[in-house]
Amino acid sequence: MHVGTDSVKNIASLFDGTNQYQIPRYQRRYIWDMTNWDALWRDFLQLQRQIEDGEKNKKHFTGTIITHIGENDSHRKNDVIDGQQRLTTFQVIFSVIRDLCESGAYQVSITSQLESAVKGFTRLNLLEMGETDTSVNVDNSAEDDWSSYRLIPTSYDREAFQSVISGKFGQQIKKAAPNVLEVFQSLLLEGEQSNQNLIITAYGYFGTKIVEYLEKNGFHKLLSLSRTLSRNFHVIKVDLDLTDEPEKIFETINDTGRMLDDFDYLRNHLFLRARKLEEPEIEELYNKYWKKFENWDSKGLSLFFRAFLTAKLGPKHFQDKDKSIKLFDLYREYSNSLTESTSQNQEYANALTESLNQGEKPLSSVEYELNQLSCYANSCQELNTSTPVSKDSDLKTFGNRMQFYDNLNLPRLDAFILFLKHRFGFSGALLHNVCDVLESYIIRQMLCGKHDEGIYAEINSFFSKALEAARFTMSDFVGFLYGSLDPQDQVRNALDRAWSKDTNLILYILYRIELFKREQRQDLDTPLSFEELKVRERIVSPVQSSDYYATESIGNITPLRLVLDDWDYCTFTAKRRLLVRDIAIDLILSREIHDEDGWDTNPVSEIKSRTQDLLFHFDRIWQPVLQDYI
Repeated sequence: MHVGTDSVKNIASLFDGTNQYQIPRYQRRYIWDMTNWDALWRDFLQLQRQIEDGEKNKKHFTGTIITHIGENDSHRKNDVIDGQQRLTTFQVIFSVIRDLCESGAYQVSITSQLESAVKGFTRLNLLEMGETDTSVNVDNSAEDDWSSYRLIPTSYDREAFQSVISGKFGQQIKKAAPNVLEVFQSLLLEGEQSNQNLIITAYGYFGTKIVEYLEKNGFHKLLSLSRTLSRNFHVIKVDLDLTDEPEKIFETINDTGRMLDDFDYLRNHLFLRARKLEEPEIEELYNKYWKKFENWDSKGLSLFFRAFLTAKLGPKHFQDKDKSIKLFDLYREYSNSLTESTSQNQEYANALTESLNQGEKPLSSVEYELNQLSCYANSCQELNTSTPVSKDSDLKTFGNRMQFYDNLNLPRLDAFILFLKHRFGFSGALLHNVCDVLESYIIRQMLCGKHDEGIYAEINSFFSKALEAARFTMSDFVGFLYGSLDPQDQVRNALDRAWSKDTNLILYILYRIELFKREQRQDLDTPLSFEELKVRERIVSPVQSSDYYATESIGNITPLRLVLDDWDYCTFTAKRRLLVRDIAIDLILSREIHDEDGWDTNPVSEIKSRTQDLLFHFDRIWQPVLQDYI
């Protein structure tokens, strides 16, 4: 690694005629947004004011640029390890200034100054290489030649970047002169309202800011702004050589704007290890295993990464709430285990043997890890893809099964499902049986007053033991859970006191019974989501019944689509009319209440009868004590 006195560079020297920067394909795309742009613009204005106040040599340091050096015939080629967000943003700002200089939108009295600025700016040659260098090897389509560019972005960003650097928007600026602000503002607004590439939105943002600044302070300031940016903004450029370990440097040196997250560390950890491979092999690994992650948002990546590591290492690594858990550190633990005598090692050994038996090239550890991430990601996407539900059988997709946890605001068990699917090959009906057991166990424990911490502690305990023993059977699993399950009569008692239970829980039970009845009827195909059931209400208020406890039963509760403040004060005749007209239309449960005549004459009898019906369906959906599996 080289860090010397010549490592401090202003932006002009950073983009001088001897350097070309390439963002490796495996790097994250351009992700800076308004927060980062605002911070940079504030720094820009503060530095500009200090220079105008007489501090001509004032410097503003904007972090470290880490590159890996490569040599070609005429220019030094740098793979950007860290710093692409700032490098790309500076290129965008240069493009804005260039397009404004060439727009012809300014007063005649300062034309000569602007012509001088354009010449000086062109002389710095900050946007393009001085000569076409055909030796620079990037993956281009035939019509695109990137050899003349100072910065070669990721493939994800190339089209947007090229449209900015090539002057495509500069032509729009010229045509719009003198109303250039409108062009920049429209690009900024479009970025806020759509999935427009962030590089184009950045162009709109800085164009808007610079033009607003010039309109306030005078167009002659454009020259000093360009000088401030190119001469007074500084970075520390760190050049790594082949003996350095870039992945370790990431942990101590980071972007000054958007910090690298765990998945960014993972990307670099894997592909920097792959540097020993040939470029076509790296490209194949990227396209086959990694490219799918490029369009995932940071939250989705983080949730997946945690689920993947839990499936690989077990939940015990995440149970110490006082410990700061870094996902990438846990990944290192998993990665290291591939070379140790562990079950993970056996998985890798089996995969290696399989590739050799099929006459394929031996599977490298990097490819195995990428393959595992890709396979688990495909399964994770399946678990997060739900479809419309109109009857109970529609729930038989894993995405819809996982909605149970979201509906009740419970921690999802994606990691456990991934563990069973990929470690033991569970799929189809067998995996749905596991989902049935989990849901039945959780529902029954919640009804009996157990908090989710205790419920999940039991599940995670078995999860960890199965991982360590590399063994899982349904009978062992159900037997283990059965040991902590409350007796069946306690569940029935809980449903007899359903009004005092968690609102969402009772609504979900009624929702599932509704879907189950629809399955039997087979004449309702209108989708019904859990979110449509806005509230639960008593059919008969306690004051209308001599048996108070009967009015607490699940048999006296109905789900409604709308919230009605005066529901309790309505007569049953009025409720009966509302149930099938406005607030619960198309619900079988509501139709059944409407069709029974005894609610206003003998409500206790109706409640008890309906309770028995609902309990019967409850046990059909969530099998009692799960004895079928023991």
